[in-house]
Amino acid sequence: MIIHKLFAQHLKHRDDARFYFFQAQDAIAWIERAGVSILPETRALDLGCGHGIFGAELLKRGCKVTFADYENGLPAELASAPFRRIDLDRDDIGTLGEHDLIICSNVLEHLAKPNQFLIQFIRSSPPREDCI
Repeated sequence: MIIHKLFAQHLKHRDDARFYFFQAQDAIAWIERAGVSILPETRALDLGCGHGIFGAELLKRGCKVTFADYENGLPAELASAPFRRIDLDRDDIGTLGEHDLIICSNVLEHLAKPNQFLIQFIRSSPPREDCI
């Protein structure tokens, strides 16, 4: 884990883009160490994407990334990326389709009903052996 880098970054710059960049890189490495292959052509969903930093890291690996959030806050360099509007407190996440990898980072603390979202997420996801 890179918690020391995150603390240092946060103390100096708060939660700027670099803070989330460090977090995304570390999380992707952790996912791969857990045995999940992230390959070119992996269909990924950056759910609750914010500014899309996590999904942008997956794009660099050749993944086919769809970004989804309540509002489109993607930067200009991601303007042509697929974006789906969704209210995670109200909407059915099943409408977002199927993906090989779903990233939902730094989202629960922004939801009014995080437990409801987690229950819906579990119910809409078919059981898979490679899930972590």
